[in-house]
Amino acid sequence: MALRLSISTNWRGLAAAVLGVTACLYLGTLGVDGLYPAGLERMTYASIAGQLTAQAALQGPPDALTTLGGIAVFELGWYLTLAVALVNIVVVIRNTRAQEAFGRLELLRAGRFGVHANSVAVLLMAAGTNAVLGAGAAAALALAGTGAGGALVFGIAMGCTGMVFAAIAVLAAQITAQPRGAYGIACAVFGAAYLLRAMGDSADSTALRLASPLGWAQQMHPFGSVQWWPVGLCAAGVAVLTGLALRLESVRDHGAGLAAPRPGAATAGAFTKTPLGLTVRIHRGALAGWAGALLILGAGFGAAGADVTQISAGTQGMLKLLAGFNVNVVDGFLAMVTLLFAMAAAGAGISTVLRIRQEELAGRADLLLAGRLPRWRLAVTHIVTAIAASVVLLGLIGFAIGLVHGVRTGDLAQAGRVGVAALAQLPAILFLLGAAVLAIGLRPALTWLVWVVLAESAVVSILGPSMRLPTPIMNLSLFHHVPHLPGVAVNPVPLTVLTLAGIAATGVGVLAFTRRDLA
Repeated sequence: MALRLSISTNWRGLAAAVLGVTACLYLGTLGVDGLYPAGLERMTYASIAGQLTAQAALQGPPDALTTLGGIAVFELGWYLTLAVALVNIVVVIRNTRAQEAFGRLELLRAGRFGVHANSVAVLLMAAGTNAVLGAGAAAALALAGTGAGGALVFGIAMGCTGMVFAAIAVLAAQITAQPRGAYGIACAVFGAAYLLRAMGDSADSTALRLASPLGWAQQMHPFGSVQWWPVGLCAAGVAVLTGLALRLESVRDHGAGLAAPRPGAATAGAFTKTPLGLTVRIHRGALAGWAGALLILGAGFGAAGADVTQISAGTQGMLKLLAGFNVNVVDGFLAMVTLLFAMAAAGAGISTVLRIRQEELAGRADLLLAGRLPRWRLAVTHIVTAIAASVVLLGLIGFAIGLVHGVRTGDLAQAGRVGVAALAQLPAILFLLGAAVLAIGLRPALTWLVWVVLAESAVVSILGPSMRLPTPIMNLSLFHHVPHLPGVAVNPVPLTVLTLAGIAATGVGVLAFTRRDLA
């Protein structure tokens, strides 16, 4: 019963995740095949990429880079594995600790649900989802032309990684009483795992790799010398983490966590007493996490930018990829990386806006609106916070990428150039934020479509230039209509249109929100 309930309330989002990962891996592998055809091109790529420490730290171990599957996994596969780990964290915590905090789990336990029924059901749902994700990834690689054996190994590695982080998430849900705290713990473990894996690959340290759950699956070497012992290590880790989580769940009070909540200040500050101050306080933890993660990754990509000329000098594939952004390969790389991180900033902004709906469903919006706070002001505080966060994240990301790249190349002016390049993506983000507000106001059940638009824009904008997609398809991406700086001319017309459309959608959405019934 618990498993059926979990699946019925989550299957749409899980199906979207499976389709998104599978499609990205399939299309990305086709793109890799076009960029690096068999023969000398792949051999040259392998000889260069295998020597770049920064690239190994960002992407993982450079295994079997003379094969299509090896390059596809190195360039894209391990990044998608990170996405799968994050999907597991979100799904598990949203269906365990969040349900408990909202009071829904208490109603279910008053019936036929046992103490562990929900946690076990969610883990079983996660296991099934990871199995389907792994099968989809294996099928995508095989259909794109890689070896079926290596594709199967990678699919298993992806599924194992997802399951480990599902177990980490269910354990984090027992430690703290608030969903935000559980997300913070799980994401902190994820970040530490990534750093340990990066240090292990850059320093060629087996001990550091094995200290990271992200490093376990990578040791399977899907298209190289396959190793199966990491599967056992992942299984043991899942068993230990799950057993510990269920033990903690059986001894703690319902609604409480293992760690007692830290007492807050006796009185709120002057700013916190305002609607905007309360909203900033609600979002500050999540936004700080976004900023920290993107700054670290941005610095890594900025360091890797200094090696782009060396790679592109030996491989036509890299030249083809970056030529879609700029004829100058270094500027093309910076533009592509800036675009990637701008899309991540868009994700942070969208999640901030959608908090309006979460507050409504949790009943906290009713408490605020019971006083003198009007609905439009409640919505506007979240929207302003989302826009401000997007601007700050774009500026920080661009500055970090440019600064580290400038330090390595001796040109510190790159910090300003790349900072401006990142801020040039803001109109597309404003349009997405406006679409999210419009969905909240008119049809809250369709807010998930905003994520679909972002994912579609990401796939088309990143893979489109290398795959030579036709112009009508490229125009479907919002980020195709903003300049991919640095080093290209700026057309103000699409920037103006996107900005005005975003403002109009926001206005209509806020008006609709003030007139419809709350959940």
